[in-house]
Amino acid sequence: GFVAVALTVLGAGFANQTEVKANGDGNPREVIEDLAANNPAIQNIRLRHENKDLKARLENAMEVAGRDFKRAEELEKAKQALEDQRKDLETKLKELQQDYDLAKESTSWDRQRLEKELEEKKEALELAIDQASRDYHRATALEKELEEKKKALELAIDQASQDYNRANVLEKELETITREQEINRNLLGNAKLELDQLSSEKEQLTIEKAKLEEEKQISDASRQSLRRDLDASREAKKQVEKDLANLTAELD
Repeated sequence: GFVAVALTVLGAGFANQTEVKANGDGNPREVIEDLAANNPAIQNIRLRHENKDLKARLENAMEVAGRDFKRAEELEKAKQALEDQRKDLETKLKELQQDYDLAKESTSWDRQRLEKELEEKKEALELAIDQASRDYHRATALEKELEEKKKALELAIDQASQDYNRANVLEKELETITREQEINRNLLGNAKLELDQLSSEKEQLTIEKAKLEEEKQISDASRQSLRRDLDASREAKKQVEKDLANLTAELD
């Protein structure tokens, strides 16, 4: 395509000069190269061809960077969802603590129900921790991928140092990926903090559950003791009534 266009631009002049060169010492290939090097029109066509190729590569790199940015946004949304879930669990845990405090002041509170609710909260926290761990690994993988692309772009910039415009475009693209990399690192830090906090909440719930089980055992033992005292009182009452009836019969 490029050679055909160059021949069209040169026209009859090219034909005449080729004929002269052919009669001399040069060959046709040298004639074409000599004419191309000294003809502004051909140089312009060559530059436009190279610019078109560079533009296509730049568009492809921008498309890849766009996908990476979209993945970073998805991680940010996942982090926000985890934060909302954590706040919701914290609110429910406070409500459960309030219910627990009220139940301690009442003689008819249901320890078994509270124990079940604590177990459910613990399971929910374990699921949240698993999800946070998966998100953390995803962010780590994306961090590695962005680092590899950053190195590739740095290499491309070094190789294109003779072309100022191309190097400038690639450098801007590198800056964009570097910013995305910084955002992803922040996401990694936040996900790690979230994971640590959820683990701490899980440990606290485990401690509270153990305390509740201990209090339940104490309550059950107290209830059994009261039951034995009540049964003994009833038996004593029956015996007194029996003795009274016998005494009454003797008096009659």
